[in-house]
Amino acid sequence: MGTTLLAMRYKDGVYVASDSQTSSGSYISNRAADKISPISDNIICLRAGSSADTQNIVDLVKNIILKEKIEREDQIEVRVVAQLLRNVCYMKKSTSNCGFICAGWDIFHGGQIYAIVQGGTLITIPFVSTGSGSIFLSSFCEANFKDNMNEKEIETLIIKAISFAIQKDANSSGFIRICKITEKGFFKRSVLPLKSPKY
Repeated sequence: MGTTLLAMRYKDGVYVASDSQTSSGSYISNRAADKISPISDNIICLRAGSSADTQNIVDLVKNIILKEKIEREDQIEVRVVAQLLRNVCYMKKSTSNCGFICAGWDIFHGGQIYAIVQGGTLITIPFVSTGSGSIFLSSFCEANFKDNMNEKEIETLIIKAISFAIQKDANSSGFIRICKITEKGFFKRSVLPLKSPKY
């Protein structure tokens, strides 16, 4: 429990980021968790809530997508994956604790971001943050995000935003995992948070 997830659309696709700490109350179970799960070559999923529940749901959706990909021999649309996640979340709403951000790129609609909450609500927006640290960065993102930002601008903004959350939120910590998704696929790496990010 306790996390910070952020996804932003930019000129060439989507950038996503997360902190790397998982905890249960005051107990920190993992300081190097990976909350960014690839679904296919061009779609990833950010996971919030119970690690066991979210990993189980992502694995289930990956298996469905793999079967679909073999049958169609075609690129899967991002919104199809988001809809599958939504359906599973709705079916398991009384027994699981989970929230997702599904982000990716496809030939039909370019870069897309979908937020899926536990009850099964699905919304698409140019940027979204979730988790306990999101309350500390939402105003910062509202003030600084612009449509069609270039890669350098969006990466600087997303690292600064997660650094703010890590600095302020007791349940968000560790390092920052970032992932860029474009028509060429996804590229993932880790960076250290900024020590004194300026608003």
